[in-house]
Amino acid sequence: MPIDKAIRKTREYLASPEALNGMERNPYWPKWDSPRWHMLLLHKMDLTKEIPELNESME
Repeated sequence: MPIDKAIRKTREYLASPEALNGMERNPYWPKWDSPRWHMLLLHKMDLTKEIPELNESME
């Protein structure tokens, strides 16, 4: 998968209600596919700006 497509999919996932629900349930599990790990990967790639901000519609 091209890196730009993977980053787009990660960003879409992090902006989804599914990711927010995952953080509320357990931010560390599933270990390698939790919202926390998606955010950490973007941060380590110096793409922290790609992590969507929490907005009122997600709360």
